[in-house]
Amino acid sequence: MAGYIPKIYVVSLTGMSDKALLHKAGTMVVEDDDGQPVPLDPLIEKYEDDKDSVLEELDNLPKGPASKEKRRELKKSISEID
Repeated sequence: MAGYIPKIYVVSLTGMSDKALLHKAGTMVVEDDDGQPVPLDPLIEKYEDDKDSVLEELDNLPKGPASKEKRRELKKSISEID
């Protein structure tokens, strides 16, 4: 597994279980285009907000054949956000 993580974030330990990676305290990060760590929580919140607004727009669409294509587009947007 360590081969998939950048070496600067890997600490080699003996006897570490798979679950130890899940239980480590700290902030989850991803690397930006420059290779700098960026906290993941604000990104997740942004996607959740985007999804909520798309779901709200979908709920407010009138039912019927006139809005069928718009419904399809909104559902596609939701799947892309997921």
